[in-house]
Amino acid sequence: MALPDTRRCIVFLGPSLPLAQARALLDADYRPPAAQGDLYRAALSRPFAIGLIDGVFHAQPSVWHKEILWALSEGIHVLGAASMGALRASETAAFGMVGVGRIYEAYRDGVLEDDDEVALLHGPAETGWLPLSEPLVNLRATLDAAQAAGVLAPADAQRVRAAARSLYYPARSFDAALDVALEQGLAAAAAAALRAWWPLGRLDQKAADAQALLRQLAGLAAQGRPVPQPAFRFEPTLDWAVLQAEVEAGEDARDEARCEEDRQVLAALARDPAGAAAVQAAALARMLADGGGHGEPPWPEATELLAQSQALCARHGLGDEVAVRRWLAEQHASRDDLMRWLATQARAARWAASRPGPFDQALLDEVKASGQYRHWLARGAGLK
Repeated sequence: MALPDTRRCIVFLGPSLPLAQARALLDADYRPPAAQGDLYRAALSRPFAIGLIDGVFHAQPSVWHKEILWALSEGIHVLGAASMGALRASETAAFGMVGVGRIYEAYRDGVLEDDDEVALLHGPAETGWLPLSEPLVNLRATLDAAQAAGVLAPADAQRVRAAARSLYYPARSFDAALDVALEQGLAAAAAAALRAWWPLGRLDQKAADAQALLRQLAGLAAQGRPVPQPAFRFEPTLDWAVLQAEVEAGEDARDEARCEEDRQVLAALARDPAGAAAVQAAALARMLADGGGHGEPPWPEATELLAQSQALCARHGLGDEVAVRRWLAEQHASRDDLMRWLATQARAARWAASRPGPFDQALLDEVKASGQYRHWLARGAGLK
């Protein structure tokens, strides 16, 4: 079993905490809220730790407990907090998942039981997972603070809590809960006091717990401490095999999409030999450095030299022999130098043509390593 990479943490994060705030606490691979199969997919890459904060609830199947157990059995730290992470941590703590924060503790101790305590409506990734409703755990924490500060009497705080609890989670908000509480007998004076206090007194318990998880992950990564030996034996089942097959099928589809993009890049390079000359030369150097060039090819044919000469003239804008002589003088080079260059390039072209697979890979390696992949992909996409 390969050891986890102590430099890498993967965190599933959505509306619980803005990404910029998360990155300020931990440099990690941040991914969208986890659905079923996502945690297993993350564990396949052998990170040091996985932080589960946000996950999907209704739109897709949720993170499966078996994924967490498999990651733990593979020696990967798994921590949970704030939202789906708090739920799953409370359910798998006995097997080694580490829960963080007050929301996790409330689920662990039976103070909270329902999934919708942490659920909320939010916008898509393009909006930064903008929260569009208020999770009940945040309303509870804020009302507890209001009661502790003497803003609300205990009975009034309980009335607003019950009102918030009665709302369907996408419709939960401070204003909606207060309106329901007023309808159910909350005094107008108590409501006014709470409205005045709320803007500065509101607590975001989910964000606080998410931050605590990230700080704990940062500490774990700094220590590099391995996961304790699991006190269970992971048992593969038929359902588990189905999940693995589904994840691998998805990976195959992504691999095919990447291959198609690679083919577009190679097509763009082939259509513009002059523009691609630098890439081709560097790719050839890569192949030679990898031990691909053994023995010296024979001297090129005249047609091969002519083709390379035409490519060189086109590349440097040399329209006639006078221009070629002037250019050579500027380079402090002779005609013999020029012939040697053309012969070398012709040999390289012949060698590359005789080994299309390895040379194509060398070309792709070069455009990716040099940061030109998106440029050539855009050009290749236009050839369709």
